[in-house]
Amino acid sequence: MTAAEVAVRAGHAFVSYAHPQQMGLAVAVCQSFAVDCAAYSAWRSGAPIANWSGYYAFAAAAKKQPACDFAVIPDVIDGTEEENDALVAEWPLPAWFGAPVWHLAESFGRLEKLVSEWPRVCLGSSGEYAQVGTARWWRRMGQVMRVVCDDAGQPVCRLHGLRMLDPAS
Repeated sequence: MTAAEVAVRAGHAFVSYAHPQQMGLAVAVCQSFAVDCAAYSAWRSGAPIANWSGYYAFAAAAKKQPACDFAVIPDVIDGTEEENDALVAEWPLPAWFGAPVWHLAESFGRLEKLVSEWPRVCLGSSGEYAQVGTARWWRRMGQVMRVVCDDAGQPVCRLHGLRMLDPAS
């Protein structure tokens, strides 16, 4: 069983901009869903997305669905913090609906800024932490949790782990 099958059976799904035809199924059968910008899929195919206007329209349409929780704000895979901050600044939809991506290879200063300004932050495995589930990755996740959690050990915002349900992807 794939991670997608488990998620849909549990009533939750992630709909990728790379597969917009799945939106109807998510709306029909899921308790809740979120939308993904497909930056990772596009990057892996060798054709990164440069113009995000189509995705912004896709996310805006999804936002009208009561079951849609959030949309991933586009990011530049293997990009600089400045490039990713520019995409966060460009986000045209409400902050409550957007979730910026922080890559594990980026600075903790950027992570601190994102978790203090956004209600949800996505964590993307990248650089030397690209392989989910390795000892190095787990050590980094421990450091991440020390940054994003308060003194009681509770995250200061919601977190979403990208590719973390299916480490083989």
